[in-house]
Amino acid sequence: MELPFLISIRNLMFYAGAITLGTASILLSMVIGITCVELYVYRKNESKTYFWDSLKQTLRLRIFFRQLPTNVAHHLEKESPMITDSVNINFNRYLRKSYVEIHETSIIVCLKVPKNYQTQTLLKRAVPQMEEEISSSNPDFFFSKTQRDKNYLWYIGKKRL
Repeated sequence: MELPFLISIRNLMFYAGAITLGTASILLSMVIGITCVELYVYRKNESKTYFWDSLKQTLRLRIFFRQLPTNVAHHLEKESPMITDSVNINFNRYLRKSYVEIHETSIIVCLKVPKNYQTQTLLKRAVPQMEEEISSSNPDFFFSKTQRDKNYLWYIGKKRL
């Protein structure tokens, strides 16, 4: 003989699982749909290779500049490990919002500027390396200086003739 509250808990767990599965399938179908629309727009306007090159360079940029917490850095710096980790986490969060967009005649690199001072300092130290990395990855393009517009840094390149 089962108690009534156990039956209601079992029913609640069943419904929670069904709702979670339904939400996950809706989100997955939305991601697939948005990706298909993006591929269609790129295919219609430009070559598919530009889409994959943009994706590849965006991932390469994010991996290259990701800040990993290390114990050695904690011993060398006078800051506490908690502060250093929070700065690195915050920097990585803003780095995930950056992207590289490649077109036939131009390349656009967009970096979201963090809101706190320590993370902005870390970004300012990384910008020259980012400029060098992007320009060496794309030798057929020449790039302007980094331009700041509100909370974004833009690095725009035009194709050499």
